[in-house]
Amino acid sequence: MSWLLFPFNLLGLGWPGTLGFLLLAPWGVVWLPPLVVGIRPGRAQGLALPGLVLADRCDPAILRHEFAHTRQMRRWSPLGVALFLGWHYGRAMVAGQSFLAAYRVNPLEVAACREADLHLPLLRHGRLRCPCRSRAGGG
Repeated sequence: MSWLLFPFNLLGLGWPGTLGFLLLAPWGVVWLPPLVVGIRPGRAQGLALPGLVLADRCDPAILRHEFAHTRQMRRWSPLGVALFLGWHYGRAMVAGQSFLAAYRVNPLEVAACREADLHLPLLRHGRLRCPCRSRAGGG
């Protein structure tokens, strides 16, 4: 099993340090300006990951919504957001609720939709490159 820790052993972290590094590294990445990447249109219009926003078009409303999720990850850490979502959807499944019904009342989604409706200016950073611009009608 020690071969799994090889890259971290080079840093001299050991088991506790490695576990701490793996838990805290995504929170460090989320503080970087998010890179916006265009994806093929599908069911989801956008997805926010630590340090990365995937969007099917560069619509300001979609980007505001995903940047709201980025701010949530900065506020509560990616691990905290994942634990909260696991609790929320797990509770909904036990109650017999559908995924879509649970998604609509998810407090993080409701807050992101509310922030997107405020029409706040987009985050200013140098990594906003939308290769999906051509699909958005030249916007």
